[in-house]
Amino acid sequence: MRRAVDQLGPMALAIVSLAIIIGIGAIVLAELSTLDVVSNSTTATDTMQAGQEALGTFGDFFTVIVVVGVAGVIFLLLGALRRAGGNSMA
Repeated sequence: MRRAVDQLGPMALAIVSLAIIIGIGAIVLAELSTLDVVSNSTTATDTMQAGQEALGTFGDFFTVIVVVGVAGVIFLLLGALRRAGGNSMA
């Protein structure tokens, strides 16, 4: 049971870190798109559009990543409970 509980902290930290990175990336790209220097450069505009598409794609899969992480934690906890229940009957 202890091993399963130990997995919760790093998984929660990873999910929160990913959410923060996506949020900050979106804010930076939004702020850069308002600058005149960037508006006049086709390379900068193309790079920002690619970054926005990448963040959008990652954001689409973020829900799947969270669901898989939560399912993994649930399976770890269920396995730990099963082992703990088996040990108490012996």
